[in-house]
Amino acid sequence: MHITKVQQWVASGMLGAFGFALAASLSYSAWLMLDRDKPGNAWGLWVMGLIVGVLVMFGTRIIHKVSPVSWWLLAGAIPAAVGAYFLLR
Repeated sequence: MHITKVQQWVASGMLGAFGFALAASLSYSAWLMLDRDKPGNAWGLWVMGLIVGVLVMFGTRIIHKVSPVSWWLLAGAIPAAVGAYFLLR
């Protein structure tokens, strides 16, 4: 394995770890905000988590120099899907 491949995997791993942690945190924050006075704020946080998750997958595809538009973008919506389950429950 060449050094550039290693750098790509390390960069995409770091982006995935920090990005998905942010997306999951936004979804969790949305769940916490649901019982407050303004439940619309919860859905705003949920949408931000969805966008962050999809952008993380988009960024990892860019790092690996492959087509950024693929079915893998749906994997970025997993933290938001879990958050939506708890919001709609």
